Amino acid sequence: MAISGIVLNFLYILYVNGVMRHDPSTGNMPDGVWQVLVGVLLISWLISLSGLVMMWLGKKRPGGIAAIVGAVIFVPLGLVAIIGARRVMSSNDSDTLADRRVAAGRSTEERT
Repeated sequence: MAISGIVLNFLYILYVNGVMRHDPSTGNMPDGVWQVLVGVLLISWLISLSGLVMMWLGKKRPGGIAAIVGAVIFVPLGLVAIIGARRVMSSNDSDTLADRRVAAGRSTEERT
């Protein structure tokens, strides 16, 4: 889900770039404005992409945080990436808890 959200965010950047460059209604907008907007969106997307790479490399918590931070600017479309990153981070937390219980010598079914 995080991957599809990041892909959607990139498609949005392409859309904004195309509309700002070729739409006649934005003709009175200075050239630098749309270039800065696309640049900010691209930097934010790269932060999300680096978070996805970190999650893939096993650093799920810092990667999830980076993916969420990068996707915030894309809300509401960025919610797909944010929800996907939260799922990855929460699955990591439950796996870690089960591993800690096994390491402590308790079964995962036991309740204390």
